[in-house]
Amino acid sequence: MRKKILLVSVASVLVLSSCQGKVSSMQEEASTPSADSTLPPVETKDPNTKYKPAFPGQTRAPGVKTSAAYEARIITDGLDQPWGIVQLPDGRFLINQKTGTMRIVSPDGKKSDPIKGLPEVNSAQQGGLLGLT
Repeated sequence: MRKKILLVSVASVLVLSSCQGKVSSMQEEASTPSADSTLPPVETKDPNTKYKPAFPGQTRAPGVKTSAAYEARIITDGLDQPWGIVQLPDGRFLINQKTGTMRIVSPDGKKSDPIKGLPEVNSAQQGGLLGLT
């Protein structure tokens, strides 16, 4: 009986240790962009604060080239600093604008009047109506 337990234990250790190496190497490959996929930083303007970054590159994330398929279409224009967007269950979009208003936009681009009843928003500097969930 002890031989069977010892044999199972040794086999388990071998299997787990061989898997651990594969997981680590897969994690490294997934988290390390290849040299040809890294581009210059996305943000190139001067910082909008005087705070010192905690580490190099914190405020200047590199651009990344991807092979993921995507489609970009402008469905409406004339919004006032659109900031967040959420797709509603019926296919329309709820869009908040930094200045403190929200609108609903249909997939064909028709905008609603601003939604009423929102609290007053101070949109100066880094304030504003910023996120949607």
